[in-house]
Amino acid sequence: MPDSDRPSGEILACLRAELRAAPLRQSAWLRLLHLAGEPPQRDSFLVEQLVRTLRAVPAPQRLDCIEQLAPLLLTAPRSLVLALATSKSTSAHRLALAVLPHLPSPHNHRIRLALRQLVCDKRIPIAERLNALAMALARLGDGSEADKLLRTYLRRFGKTRTLHELDRLLEQAGSQPQLTGLIQKIESLLRLSCPRCGVELRQPAMLSHLWQQHRLVLEGRRVRDPWSVVEDWLKLARQPGQEIWIERCRIAADKLDPQGGRIRLNRLLLAHQLGGDKELREILAEADRQHAGCCPRCYALVRLPGSASVPAILLRAEGLVAGEYVVLLNESGLRPVLEVRKSSEVIYRGVEPGETWTPGGARQLWAGTLVGLALLCAIFWPSKPVPPYVPVIFLLFLACLAWLAGRIAESGGEPARLRVLAHAWQWLVPRLHAQGFSLADSSFLTALCGLSLRLNWREAPLELLNNQLRLTEQAVENHQAPPLHLALLLRLRAEIAAEQGEDPVPLLVRKLARCFRGKLPLAFAQDLLEDWVADFWTQTSLARLRVLLCDRAFEAGFEVQNLLDASQQAPALGSTLRIESVRRLAALRLLWSMRAERPWKRLGEVRTVFELAEDPQLATPLARYPDLLLWYQDSSRQVVADRASDPMGPLTIQQTLAGVWLQDILFISMPRVIEVRHKSMSSELFLGADVFRSSENLEPVARLLERWFRWTFQEFAPQVDSVLTWQSPDRAAILRSWGAIACPECGRYFLPRVGELGTVLEERPR
Repeated sequence: MPDSDRPSGEILACLRAELRAAPLRQSAWLRLLHLAGEPPQRDSFLVEQLVRTLRAVPAPQRLDCIEQLAPLLLTAPRSLVLALATSKSTSAHRLALAVLPHLPSPHNHRIRLALRQLVCDKRIPIAERLNALAMALARLGDGSEADKLLRTYLRRFGKTRTLHELDRLLEQAGSQPQLTGLIQKIESLLRLSCPRCGVELRQPAMLSHLWQQHRLVLEGRRVRDPWSVVEDWLKLARQPGQEIWIERCRIAADKLDPQGGRIRLNRLLLAHQLGGDKELREILAEADRQHAGCCPRCYALVRLPGSASVPAILLRAEGLVAGEYVVLLNESGLRPVLEVRKSSEVIYRGVEPGETWTPGGARQLWAGTLVGLALLCAIFWPSKPVPPYVPVIFLLFLACLAWLAGRIAESGGEPARLRVLAHAWQWLVPRLHAQGFSLADSSFLTALCGLSLRLNWREAPLELLNNQLRLTEQAVENHQAPPLHLALLLRLRAEIAAEQGEDPVPLLVRKLARCFRGKLPLAFAQDLLEDWVADFWTQTSLARLRVLLCDRAFEAGFEVQNLLDASQQAPALGSTLRIESVRRLAALRLLWSMRAERPWKRLGEVRTVFELAEDPQLATPLARYPDLLLWYQDSSRQVVADRASDPMGPLTIQQTLAGVWLQDILFISMPRVIEVRHKSMSSELFLGADVFRSSENLEPVARLLERWFRWTFQEFAPQVDSVLTWQSPDRAAILRSWGAIACPECGRYFLPRVGELGTVLEERPR
């Protein structure tokens, strides 16, 4: 049906439907303008149709419809826009506000007035008003019209709300001199409250107050730590071509903190991946100077407790003095006098036990007696038949001999200072910790142990030493004493045990194993093993210690990576474990994991390296073969290699990380030829190019060696490298029990080391 034949209501409904369709059809708007006719009814008719069109649109989509209608109204007469602005419908006001800022200048008075009224209309959503105001200000520029429009919008707000609205307007319009100038003017009049002390000042005075009193800066209306501003600059410096910000940060750091600003800036540079080796070296040097550790993530310095202080101990022949602990020996008289004091308490004062005369007193007693007899002879000896001078000379001669004998006996006796040391152990040590554990007593005992070790004095009572060892170990576990105190006690105990014929290795293993269980800190292992020189440290004992420590570590749930982490914290422990050969540790771990099933039982009566290390009588091969894993010996078969200079000896087969040893010949792969040839009085075993001879049949040996080769090269060796990726599920808990601390900056846990980067706790990806 043609439009002319339709009722006007149906025509208008169709046009309104086309207007609110997406995208809008311009033809529908032109047809609607045609139907509107001429003024004055035209504007009221169009306003009614536009309002009815918008009301038919769901509220969530109404703004989209307004934004699509607005460009159509730009070509309409301005009277229509004014009619929309003066309408009673909120939808009409929203549409008018979307159009007015886009009208070309100059604006007449009615348009300017309508725009001012609409931006203050609370019925229109604030986002639409701000958008229209920002667009109008951008088109009007810095003129008086824009100033009046802005003041009309802000006049009903207080200073704080005005600043808030201006901030929102800046987000919409972007940086404009008019807005920023107004914000600065209002901010200078606004009284700000200091977040630290609460004092209220205007902005210029607050800037000075914050910096001078609290070392803070005012950025707009936000109080900030200046270092957080530096961090923002560093974020800008990470962008390509913005390296100038780094130099600006260096200037700011020197002004903020002339003493420590450079170190802090270096830390921030490394944390933002802008620093290099130079900055890292400076930070680590400062960490070492402050006795601090360095967080491996944010490079913050964390001060650590000072190293264990051991009191200076003065030992002379006259006595021993260490603070309030005093042992004095007076040998100036005939009899030695001993005095033992602890603080103001006199423990013993009298004749030295076990000593009757001083060396000088004994000489004086014997020589003086003889001289006195000589004097009596000179006075009372008759002149006949023997003249008096004869017995006098004889007695004086004996006096000289007695004097010389006393000097010789004195030089050959025990030195006085060693007797003083023995008295300190006898009188002072049993009275230490009488009222409970005392750090001062423990420090003195540590100094006494160190002195005994330096003087090679090994006569401390074992029972007394064991009691002190148990007490100190408990104190170290409870963080009441530094690990060094326990380490020196254990050193002395181990050296005394070795001197008395005991095996010190099991004792050391038991104590060091407590580090792997988190009972003792790794610093104890470092203090115990570092620079320890003793006669019993042979190659065999060191190899036993290494293997048994690995055994206890694997038992505690450690993997190879955990041992490497532990060695970073205690380098002396890493040196003992020989961590430079990681595959050797991996082979030991693999062998340890197979102990329950013992797949090598088909190789004969085999002993593992762990079994050899337990028995000092069987541990000799450990010194010769550091990577030994399995060991087999058959004394009933005597074998010798054709190219060896050694005599015929028991059949010995050994598996090491390098391969299989038969006698002293190493096979790094399975020989292509394994053949036995019999002679009249002997047999020969051919293994590739090597020949072995024996007076017995070597056929069983050949079959046994085939099993050894298959086990080593086909079953065991291919699995060694995979062990390096094994990880303990509770690695972080293990490391935390060793004394991990939380970084005060990033809050992440790490194991600190003085002057070094700490150890990260998180597991590495599998």
